[in-house]
Amino acid sequence: APGSVSELKLFLTLGAVREGERILYRGIPWAVKRLAFYCTCVNPVLENGRIRISLGEIAGLNSRPFNSEEDWFPTQVGDNIFLPDGNYAKVKRQTPEMVYLDSFFREIMIPAADFYSMQVQNVAEGFYVSPTFGLDYSHTDLKVSDVAQAFEAKVREKLDEIGVTRYLRSISVQVKRIIYGQAIEYAVVMEYDGECAGSYFRIERLTNHACLEVCQAKGWKLPRQQLSVHNDSVTQGR
Repeated sequence: APGSVSELKLFLTLGAVREGERILYRGIPWAVKRLAFYCTCVNPVLENGRIRISLGEIAGLNSRPFNSEEDWFPTQVGDNIFLPDGNYAKVKRQTPEMVYLDSFFREIMIPAADFYSMQVQNVAEGFYVSPTFGLDYSHTDLKVSDVAQAFEAKVREKLDEIGVTRYLRSISVQVKRIIYGQAIEYAVVMEYDGECAGSYFRIERLTNHACLEVCQAKGWKLPRQQLSVHNDSVTQGR
């Protein structure tokens, strides 16, 4: 039978799947460790990530060589991530069937194959926060350096209150855009260690709070017309 011939070819390593190569099985990548009457496959970053697949099932798959830099899954246990809907979560467990996340004490369970195909932002290596704040266009006479220094000093003060300054890698206040006749918009660009990703939204709020306090203390006016809010989405650090 054609199926038996395909299985025999696999058993003799003459088929489309070979030992030591990588396959995609049920939406998840696996390394083929051994071909016999059952194929033994492993995924090194999944809990209990060793499965057996019958030759009949694997006969319809294709394998390919891989290198040591290829990821076997988007995350590892303990990673901080942002889901496609913008929600923050920490990876608690990941098995061949399910990924278990903690999002501010709320457990989220996502099928592993679905999670693998999602556009998850893994910020374990670091991330950027860059909220913006506008001044009225009448303040074009202010030195950019003076505004930047005032905003940065107050932002650092506010962030120190919640204990995240130790995770702060860099901070820079820059003019983002000028809306002629309306506003001068500044961006507060901050890079953080991934450990404090759970404070992302709090950092955004406190940054705006700090900039508003500076304006109130110095008598700087806010734009007369309502501006659309530009809080850039989280971007992964290096």
